[in-house]
Amino acid sequence: MLQSQLDFAAQMVKEAKESGHPFPGYAAAEACLESGWGASGLATRDKDVFGLKEPSWWSGQVDDIKTEEVIKGVRETVDAKWPVFASYSQAFAARLHVLNSMPSVYGPALTSTSGPEFIRLVSAYWVVPGTFADPTACPVFWFPSGEYQFDDTKIRWSTAPNRATQVLATYQSHVDVFGA
Repeated sequence: MLQSQLDFAAQMVKEAKESGHPFPGYAAAEACLESGWGASGLATRDKDVFGLKEPSWWSGQVDDIKTEEVIKGVRETVDAKWPVFASYSQAFAARLHVLNSMPSVYGPALTSTSGPEFIRLVSAYWVVPGTFADPTACPVFWFPSGEYQFDDTKIRWSTAPNRATQVLATYQSHVDVFGA
């Protein structure tokens, strides 16, 4: 890993702690992966390390950027507004605010007793094709690890099928930084 990535990870841990996140090292590992280790346009331009779209309660500056979304199984380019954060700490706090605003979805994650449990509960919920009685209930996506259907009855932060595994592996491989 590059020194610049390790420095960014250490900064993310510091910023997550400043935001009051209950699992700052794990949140920092998420931020590193979500932002491409700080290299994404949203992270460098807007300090948005989670790819958070403008929440309804946001009253600050926004950045208008087109993004690709999969809507009803079709990839489309859409206009989106993204909050511009004054600090990375503010981005962590905003994400916590979003999670707290949806207790029926994220309540179990926020009351977790460990970082790994938090990551598993806040991450995407994917099922293998054939889980639904109606095979067309949700579109099937193909990933290097196999075929998955996103269970949109269980909304989660990310749409990557192995997101929790990646975050936990990142944390473990750099526990000296994230566990600090």
